[in-house]
Amino acid sequence: KIIIEILSTLIHNMFLVGIVVGFIYLAITSKVCTFLYQLTTLLSNFFLHFSLFSVGAYLSSQSLISCNWMVFLFSLVGRLIVGPVLAGVFCYALKFHGRLAHQCIVIATMPTRVTCAAITENEGLGVGVSSAMIMWSCVFMVPMVVLWMWVLNYTH
Repeated sequence: KIIIEILSTLIHNMFLVGIVVGFIYLAITSKVCTFLYQLTTLLSNFFLHFSLFSVGAYLSSQSLISCNWMVFLFSLVGRLIVGPVLAGVFCYALKFHGRLAHQCIVIATMPTRVTCAAITENEGLGVGVSSAMIMWSCVFMVPMVVLWMWVLNYTH
């Protein structure tokens, strides 16, 4: 019953469905069709502009931290430290070495709306935590990537 409930939750999460469909499409085909490539290129060019507009709209109506301090700190540590550590554990379990493992850990540090929204939606934390996490993980991304790169280079 629990497995069926988990699968039902996963199917209703459109972010995960899109990711799975994308993986299946890329696994089946060797090249991305021209239309899809041009569409993703066009959308990626607008990403920064839309994200800055969204952050501006958020800051005009909310404070810098729109949730409880403890929830904010716990979520930030979980997103920027625990997430990459878990990625490192998965890399070790899958026997990824060298540059591939480093890339997986650094990518786990990157802020994504999908990750923040999925975590806060599934845990019932609310929109305030989600928007604060998206904004502050973007702010702390550069120092954390530098820190993780230093740790990975130091530990080999």
